[in-house]
Amino acid sequence: NARRLVVATNRQDQVIFLVLYGKSNNLLGPKLIELPKLLTKLDEETSLEIDDAINLDGGAHSAFLTSTLKISEVVAPGSFFCIKP
Repeated sequence: NARRLVVATNRQDQVIFLVLYGKSNNLLGPKLIELPKLLTKLDEETSLEIDDAINLDGGAHSAFLTSTLKISEVVAPGSFFCIKP
């Protein structure tokens, strides 16, 4: 179990970054094998309209930073995606 970072596209060809992690520990999350079912459920329960998705590095090597959410890495990641708003 590890937190998962996913990049997806939706039906409007927008890029979506998702972070899936546990409520009690942001380093824990779903097993990789559980990810497809979780993304399907998320798509059904939201208006994201996910078309395609790919799992990025997760767990201790992952970080996520927006103006409203900061999840720090434990081990330095090898690369970052930077999106200009």
